[in-house]
Amino acid sequence: MTFSKYKRLFLVLLLPLLCCGFVLSLLSPFRSEYSVVCETVFKAEICKRTRGAESTEYKVAKANYRAPLFTVQATEPDAFIRPLVEASPRLLSKVQIVGFTPYNLSGTPEASSAIQAMTGRTGSLQLGVPPSRQSTIEANDFLIYCTELDVRSPGDTYESVCSGKDWQGRLKFTALEQSQEVLQALRAAVNRELDRKTGDFVGYAALVYPFFVYLFLLVSLLVYFASKVRRGAKP
Repeated sequence: MTFSKYKRLFLVLLLPLLCCGFVLSLLSPFRSEYSVVCETVFKAEICKRTRGAESTEYKVAKANYRAPLFTVQATEPDAFIRPLVEASPRLLSKVQIVGFTPYNLSGTPEASSAIQAMTGRTGSLQLGVPPSRQSTIEANDFLIYCTELDVRSPGDTYESVCSGKDWQGRLKFTALEQSQEVLQALRAAVNRELDRKTGDFVGYAALVYPFFVYLFLLVSLLVYFASKVRRGAKP
């Protein structure tokens, strides 16, 4: 076969071969939903993948703390890569409340209005709620317990799902001083893990989708060398 004929054959088969690669991706899909646990180790934020809530590494991470892990919202709900990110409990010693959005049908209007009126006040916020603990609000200070942290917004403003006596909702706040450093380190570690997962998908796509194209080229190369050897062996 001449090179021009081989080239035409390759172009004709290219789309079917890519379709076969797409079918292969359906049979062996990329795992875009997975779980991640982030912990502070010697003042460094480390995020590691786990195999879910039943895995040994997840149970070990959870057993290390009295308070439950809290959820970190790092991606949009419709994003292709959607990890379930959880982090070890931590106390933010100084935050400033920016706003509060109460959940409908949750708590009392009076309690929710009191939290909304705290805009501008500074106090402490605990991510990860220990058993039987409840947010406390005093005249000059507060300690609010939250179960989720949203790190999707840029800058130093964050949102958390928090609750207290007769109220629950999304608290918007700014982290100050050392608390700002804690959350910046957590956000950076989560983003690094997302970048690694994105790199994994790029490698997966480069291998799986054109897999049969690679196979066709490899077989063609083997046939080409075999024919050369056969012609060279003729007397």
